[in-house]
Amino acid sequence: MSNVVYLRQQASVSESYRVEQKGPRSWWVICQPLAWDGTPTTTSRVVLFAHSDAEVQAWLAARQQQYRAPRDMARVVRA
Repeated sequence: MSNVVYLRQQASVSESYRVEQKGPRSWWVICQPLAWDGTPTTTSRVVLFAHSDAEVQAWLAARQQQYRAPRDMARVVRA
């Protein structure tokens, strides 16, 4: 008898984006990588400073078009 180990495929979401409004004209997009099991890691970084919500939405739309496959899409959380 042989033992077969099926490795879990890569997680469907690899990073999570959090959008925070820090002031009347200050929007931050914060990226937090996700571990292999989908849990957030302890590190995060700011990837975009914007002056409006429209700039943030345009950036997120452009980012999602870069990754056309659904498994590569990022999760967006509005804070």
